[in-house]
Amino acid sequence: PKKESAGSAGIQLEISRLNIEDTEINYRDLQSGDSYQLTDFDMHSKEVNLEGESFPARLSFTVNVPDASMLFVLDAPLSGVMEHQQFRLSDALTTIAVSGAATGGETITTKVSTTADIDLKADQATLETLRIQLADLIIGGSLTATGLTSEPRIAASLQSEAFDPRSLMASLGQAEPPLKNPDALRHARFGATVNATANNARVDDLAVELDQTKASGSAEVTMKNQAITARLSVDKINVDHYQMAGSGDSGSSGGASTQSTPSSGQEPLLPLDTLRSLNLDTALNIGTLIARGVALSKVDMKLTARSGLVNLSRLNAQLSQGR
Repeated sequence: PKKESAGSAGIQLEISRLNIEDTEINYRDLQSGDSYQLTDFDMHSKEVNLEGESFPARLSFTVNVPDASMLFVLDAPLSGVMEHQQFRLSDALTTIAVSGAATGGETITTKVSTTADIDLKADQATLETLRIQLADLIIGGSLTATGLTSEPRIAASLQSEAFDPRSLMASLGQAEPPLKNPDALRHARFGATVNATANNARVDDLAVELDQTKASGSAEVTMKNQAITARLSVDKINVDHYQMAGSGDSGSSGGASTQSTPSSGQEPLLPLDTLRSLNLDTALNIGTLIARGVALSKVDMKLTARSGLVNLSRLNAQLSQGR
């Protein structure tokens, strides 16, 4: 029921209870034969109003696509003032569970909690105290989206807690890589600020930790010409730790023998189509690099690629007193 309140220019909306249950939508692609379903669509709320009073709401549904099924559940106290066109989801919790052949039979659950403010007059939305959890990976931060109905722009600050990459892969149904160093891929952490529009995405203040390695830098992607610009600084890294066990030992015996497929002589030496499409401007600095047991310091390189031309314009490194 709707009623006009005395002394108010707006319309008060009051619904004592709202229930929508067991809604289902089915779609079948006749060309591919694939079927898509939205099932078990439920929405429940009570004491619904648009005068600023908080009321509970729960939304859930399941989406079935080829090789995967996704369960979506949102629980959040809602509030809003229609006159001001401002709305809030307080301490909202969204749970997404994906299962099926696409996930190797595993159920992968992601939980997202946040407080969201939506201002339709200002055409923006803000997510505060954002927390994303995927198995042992936890990412916190905040996000602001402006120009929602005109030219959307997103600004976000994200920071992960320390996590174990091997444990994360196991939780996602992925096999751990058999690395030479069994202690490699045991610690990781990352953080960055992100600014994105429909035509451009930029990452600044990038900070990454991987085991004993720390890296920082920035990157930018321009959609119009697929240009990628990246600047990265690494303090130290031992790439030998990340080689597959049994690889890189040409003098070792007892490993499984491999046979290469005979070449027809017609294959290009380099992937020319890929090279022609590259539009890169990258620079990399490494304080200490260890590869195949050889230690290099002050590694400095710059590489660009445009119109099929790859240019390594700078490559410096120190080996003992050499260069």
